[in-house]
Amino acid sequence: MRFALEVSEVVRAEWPDGRPVFFRVSAVDNLAGGWDLENTVPLARELKRLGIDVIDCSSGGVGGSNVLERARRYPGHQAAYAETVRREASIATVAGGLIMEPTHAEAILWYGQADLIAIGRQAMETPTSRCTRRASWGSRTNMRCCPCSTGSG
Repeated sequence: MRFALEVSEVVRAEWPDGRPVFFRVSAVDNLAGGWDLENTVPLARELKRLGIDVIDCSSGGVGGSNVLERARRYPGHQAAYAETVRREASIATVAGGLIMEPTHAEAILWYGQADLIAIGRQAMETPTSRCTRRASWGSRTNMRCCPCSTGSG
């Protein structure tokens, strides 16, 4: 934990005060006796004390593909980690983990499980998904759509 805190302290000191600093953590590593929420929450509290603004709660990936194969993955499987960190460390969180539908993302936000949603897999699967799915978000969105020909759809 010391290395993460030392690096975060340096980054926060160098990054402008008006801009947020996110810290991505494997909230659980899915290894027996490994890193879990009992480790993540105190880390998040310390990161908040240092001025980190948001904890991006991921999971697994630390022990390699054999660990990922054993982990239960389903749409929104990391939302519970984000919710626990958000509640127990009083810091903003990002939830991810196979969140593919706008209504699912909205529900996670609505029920206070996270403050932001990561939609990486959907964005990789359909790089223009922001454009093609924009209508399903309704008129409440402030999402900007880049022209698909720019390569950043």
